Amino acid sequence: MSKKRIVDARSPEYSALGRKLTEARNALGLTQAEAAKRIGIPQSTYSGYETGTRKVTLTTLKQIAAAYGVDVDTLIDTPKRAVSLSDEAGRVLECYMSADDETRRMVKRLLSYYEKFKE
Repeated sequence: MSKKRIVDARSPEYSALGRKLTEARNALGLTQAEAAKRIGIPQSTYSGYETGTRKVTLTTLKQIAAAYGVDVDTLIDTPKRAVSLSDEAGRVLECYMSADDETRRMVKRLLSYYEKFKE
């Protein structure tokens, strides 16, 4: 194994990433071997990502996020910016977030149409 790929397992960033990877994998009910196969990497490599002993490239991190159906930000624990919404905007967002997939698609199409034809 190349020394460049080994990192300090106590590194807070890699430990946190490993925990997030484990949580995301477990949420899908996958073993490490199943996750690695889905991503297209060896199981030993994936195990190193979860234990924080192997560096992960951005390309691979994107592949993992796509395989798990999450954003890369979710995996790297990027702090979210606080956004201040008006009461009305908050209600609209709550309605959208509680809507089913078909309703969300309709809203997106409506907004796309609006963006095309607004003055």
